[in-house]
Amino acid sequence: MPFSLRLSLDDLRARAQSAGVPGGETPPLAEAQAKARVAEWRVRAIEAERLGLAQPPTGRSAAAAAVSGCRVLVHGGFTGSLALQQLLALDLELPDERQRRLADAFAVRLDKEVRVPGGAFVLV
Repeated sequence: MPFSLRLSLDDLRARAQSAGVPGGETPPLAEAQAKARVAEWRVRAIEAERLGLAQPPTGRSAAAAAVSGCRVLVHGGFTGSLALQQLLALDLELPDERQRRLADAFAVRLDKEVRVPGGAFVLV
């Protein structure tokens, strides 16, 4: 969790405790913690995607391909001197569509956060 976000959450908790709320757990704090967890999940998902884009695939001929949604799956192929056994997934999704899909996934994950006795939110 970024330092500034942790400070903000700590500040919300401290304000609630100074107002006499037991444990400092208030609905705004619980909501902020839930949003922070979802934001951390999103950062991990985007980082995983970014790492997958590091190297372009090797050029090849005689490969098998299939389309699945906005992705093209390419298997095997021949470089001219080497037979390949890789399976590549090439994402053809438009950037604005990807942002919409990630926003929808964020909202769905946030909606799955449920409040349990004691005031905490958990993912179900």
